[in-house]
Amino acid sequence: MKDTNTINNCIHPKIRLRFDTQEKFFGPGVCELLELIDETGSVQKACARMELSYSKGSKMLKKLDQVIGISIVERWTGGAGGGGARLTEAGKKLVKTYRKMETEVQKAAEDAFYKYYGEDFRNAITINSSITEESVISLEKAIIDIQTGGTTDEAD
Repeated sequence: MKDTNTINNCIHPKIRLRFDTQEKFFGPGVCELLELIDETGSVQKACARMELSYSKGSKMLKKLDQVIGISIVERWTGGAGGGGARLTEAGKKLVKTYRKMETEVQKAAEDAFYKYYGEDFRNAITINSSITEESVISLEKAIIDIQTGGTTDEAD
């Protein structure tokens, strides 16, 4: 079994799943905001945890509701217990389904990456490692293999 640090430092695809109409309206940031609203019970606290202004977070939620056509976050104001917010059932389903889809899309991207680039390319140079002459030669061999569809192993 490979060392987790080695695997995490290898070259790999990183996919950001986003839903668009004429402009983006839902992706990792909005999903995180919804998850934090669900966790904290507050739009304001969720925005603070993301280091996002409350007005920006509110605009993101308003756009989401407009595009989807239903309320994703239920909010209430003041009173003795103060205001709060929670995800509607539709909001919970949106987050859960998005995270499942995100996992599947990432897996498909990784499978395609390894299909087209292979294990040699993946391991040729790792992030946060010093680039050595051997790693450059290994990368060059992996690229030649990809271009030719063969191997570069030659007898010396």
